[in-house]
Amino acid sequence: KYESERRLVEMARRRPEPVTLSVAEALRRHPHLTIIGGPGSGKTTLTRWLAMIFARREQAKSENLGAALADDRLPIVLELRRFAERFVNLSQQPAVPDFAAEIASFISQHAYYPETPAAFIQQALADGRCLLLLDGLDEIADLKARQY
Repeated sequence: KYESERRLVEMARRRPEPVTLSVAEALRRHPHLTIIGGPGSGKTTLTRWLAMIFARREQAKSENLGAALADDRLPIVLELRRFAERFVNLSQQPAVPDFAAEIASFISQHAYYPETPAAFIQQALADGRCLLLLDGLDEIADLKARQY
């Protein structure tokens, strides 16, 4: 028992070896991906570029992501600092929220998405037809809301 616990602790202390992947390869391998980096490292720029090429349906071009990522996706950029107050409110509720409904409601009220029906966004999220790009997790000051 103690040996297995010791090995688990030892494994937790080791840092994984970094792997360098292209954006296309990372997206192909990992459908749920978190990109981390320091301020100014290009995370927001990458997020906006992905949104733009998917909005223009140019993701499959070889100079962008390539044919392996040809499926159309509705790109949704959600700047988390604008969503932070909702996270705080949701984190205080006992029930597990319907994030698709929360995101759809937020988007339908946001100036970036004028006249977009919440039901359309919610259905696209439920159907897995979206490229949901969350930007600025580090900008949510409330730790409980950030963890939520």
